Amino acid sequence: MSQYEKAIGYHEQALTIRREINDRTGESQTLNNLGNVYMDRSEYEKAIEYYQRALAIKREIKDRAGEGAALNNLGLALREVRRFDVMRRSPPTRTPPPSTGRPATGTARVGR
Repeated sequence: MSQYEKAIGYHEQALTIRREINDRTGESQTLNNLGNVYMDRSEYEKAIEYYQRALAIKREIKDRAGEGAALNNLGLALREVRRFDVMRRSPPTRTPPPSTGRPATGTARVGR
C-alpha cells in the first residue's frame, strides 16, 4: 500500500467521524485534504470532485476564508485538466482586492 493510499484511508476515516458528529467545518476540511491527495496523484477529476464538495459545504456554513481556499484549489485542479470552460462559468463571489501594483507570485494549494 502506497503512502497516498494510506493517506486516503486516514482521510476517509476522519470523514466518517466528522459526519457522525455533524462537524461540517471539519468535513469540508477533510474533503479538501482528500482533494489535495488526489492532486498529488495527478487524479485531477477526483480532486475536482472533492474540492467541489468542500466548496459547497464552505458556502453552506458561510465560511468565507474556507470558501476562498476551496475556490483556489478548485481553480488549480481545473487548470491542470484545462477545463477553462468551467472556470469561466463560475461567477465571482465577491470583488477582488485592490491591486498592490506587484505581480502575483506562484500558486499554492491551501489546506483549509
